[in-house]
Amino acid sequence: MPLRLLYISLLVSLSAVAVAHNTYFVYLSDKHLTPYSLTEPEHYLSTRALERRQRQHIAIDSTDLPVSPVYLDSLRHLGAHILHTTRWLNGVSLEADETTIETIRQLCFVDSVQQTKTDNGTRTPTPKRLPSVITETHDSFSAQWQSRQLFLHLLHEAGFRGQGMRIAIVDNGFLNIDLIEGMSHALSQVTDTFNLLPANGELYGSGAHGTYVTSIIAGLIEDEYEGGATEAEYVLIRSEDDLTESLLEVDNQVRAFELADSTGADIINSSLGYYFFDDTTTNLSYSDLDGRHARNSIAATMAARKGMVVCIAAGNERQNTWHYIDTPADADSILAVGSVNAEAQSSSFSSVGPTADGRVKPDIAAMGERAYVISTDGRISQGNGTSFASPLIAAAAACLWQALPELNNIELIRRIELFASQALTPDTLIGYGIPNLWDSYLNLTTDLDLTTDLDNITTRNNPYSYNSNNPDNTNLYNSNSNNNNSNNSYLLYDLLGRPLSAPPAQGIYITNGRKKIVR
Repeated sequence: MPLRLLYISLLVSLSAVAVAHNTYFVYLSDKHLTPYSLTEPEHYLSTRALERRQRQHIAIDSTDLPVSPVYLDSLRHLGAHILHTTRWLNGVSLEADETTIETIRQLCFVDSVQQTKTDNGTRTPTPKRLPSVITETHDSFSAQWQSRQLFLHLLHEAGFRGQGMRIAIVDNGFLNIDLIEGMSHALSQVTDTFNLLPANGELYGSGAHGTYVTSIIAGLIEDEYEGGATEAEYVLIRSEDDLTESLLEVDNQVRAFELADSTGADIINSSLGYYFFDDTTTNLSYSDLDGRHARNSIAATMAARKGMVVCIAAGNERQNTWHYIDTPADADSILAVGSVNAEAQSSSFSSVGPTADGRVKPDIAAMGERAYVISTDGRISQGNGTSFASPLIAAAAACLWQALPELNNIELIRRIELFASQALTPDTLIGYGIPNLWDSYLNLTTDLDLTTDLDNITTRNNPYSYNSNNPDNTNLYNSNSNNNNSNNSYLLYDLLGRPLSAPPAQGIYITNGRKKIVR
């Protein structure tokens, strides 16, 4: 080849390499030319997703229809690389060079275009503020306090550990979950996995943060550690890029929420939040925290509209200049979760509310300060962050929903808030407070009154008889009566309503015309 032609060939090749392929979000104007129909949703929604909608009387609508495949083919024909789509927002995340994106802007079915990530190798990535953990000595009771603080352990003892529920966990990866002994039983209950960043790492080969979060829900080490919902099923979705902070990750989170819906998840946990980015022109302001501005916030609300309970970490920004919750914690009809310590005090790092439009945020709180997790080396460790409070609530919601399957997702959320520690006086630090899952369960299933008045009721130093042939005649006599054969007798049951064979010291059903719960 002549030297001049070789030189020209090299220039062309180098120019091709140098062409920047930025990432964009493209809003489409409609869903015309789609082969899908509202009357045949089984062609684009899973059986489990449809059953969730049917169970909660949620109609199939146009937001359930996939993006028009005809439009996607047109974008590909122009040279765009499709990353993923969103049927809820009717949009596409794609990569394209500047020439191609300008052509795309002019298409009749394109409503608008926003650049979400710049292909610029000279840019310095914004450092992430994901929680880390430390390994310390512990005892089994301390490691379970985070569940006990919510009275979640009582649901466990009653047999509710999330069986039949499916929890989607959206995070930065799940490092070593396939190798850790304390996660081996959880791995067998993983129904689906998705890696939205395949070029930047493997699902189980990156993302310690996701491992910590998942362990709070699913970890199990005999006699040492029990996650909040160890009998649930799990969907693991990697959406977060540890090396950058961009709107593309926001759109990945949107996609992750839709994947959770598609796989039939009942509950979503995402301990990821966004408000500032490497491209500072895309940073959010407080006025944007209205649940209707950021795409991930809109999608979180949409997930709730599709019947899922969405749990989002409130953020760890209180001591930073931002101060407030992140997105999508500002979304409506979800649970934005703040952090407290073991003494039930608000953690100094936990982001505060309210939203820009005045709604209570965070919604509730759980233990995220010195929370116990299983680390990537399999040891029990402790860490700080609302990232660790949110999965605890997600697990609790799974157990409570298993116990109360007749509720829809919004009823379940309201029930959790109603029996939280400051339900009547919510604030901007921990919202409605720390939930009491046991009260949420009992007061709905039995409609019983609560009492701590034991003056007329006792289980000690009184005649107690148990008739094995007729347990309904088991009697506990009035403690104020000197006559052991008094007619003022009480039927004694356990907390599941079953007749008892021995008198417990507390937590019993008493029937004497009117039922009560004794603490």
